[in-house]
Amino acid sequence: MGDHARGGQGARSRTLIEGAVNTMANPAKAALNQLLQKLGYEQLGVFVGYLRASGWWKSVGSKRPIDASGAPLPWYSYPFIRFVEQRLRTRRPASLRVFEFGSGNSTLWWAKRADQVVAVEDNRHWHDYVQKNLPANVTYRLAETEAQYIASLRDGEARFEIIVVDGSFRERCLDTAPANLTEDGVLVVDNSDWDSLAEPLARLERQGFRRLEFYGLGPMNGHPWGTSVLYRDSNVLGI
Repeated sequence: MGDHARGGQGARSRTLIEGAVNTMANPAKAALNQLLQKLGYEQLGVFVGYLRASGWWKSVGSKRPIDASGAPLPWYSYPFIRFVEQRLRTRRPASLRVFEFGSGNSTLWWAKRADQVVAVEDNRHWHDYVQKNLPANVTYRLAETEAQYIASLRDGEARFEIIVVDGSFRERCLDTAPANLTEDGVLVVDNSDWDSLAEPLARLERQGFRRLEFYGLGPMNGHPWGTSVLYRDSNVLGI
């Protein structure tokens, strides 16, 4: 495409996107404007359909991680959500037990895909809010101290196919979680691009885990981030 054509397309994209932005609620405007500043109008134009289909606009406006239909989503990167949904559709094991450090819409999302979910939360107000909508296959624990929070994984000496680290005290959670994985179990680590998690993740890799990071946009935020899965051979996700 010639420069003139590209310029015309960029102007049309700018007009369309500015019109869409002006109809959005203030939180959505702010997040989308962050993307506009980074990518420019012409480049962002190709993402408009993606943002609608993924539910990103709706999640920003509602301040909740949800999809385009309003159903709960985890607050993970979209690339990871797509990956794990596809894997669980095609390779779901006979038994799938999930433990979450942290809770919220992700707990509801996992509960629809797993036989059992155990989640721990250290914020009493958030715990009281989340527990109102939980289904019967979720065990929900309040642990207000760091020691209680870490120890909650040990209760009953259960083993889990998936352990999610997406709450408080992440470095300590990463150190303790592998002992409660099944032989084919995997760790899911959100915000795996944080500098503070670099060394804990490197330790796990030295222990024999491999890491696959899914970096990209996700619900609510106007910036990309990483969600990683740490796995070993013959794992539950078939990586």
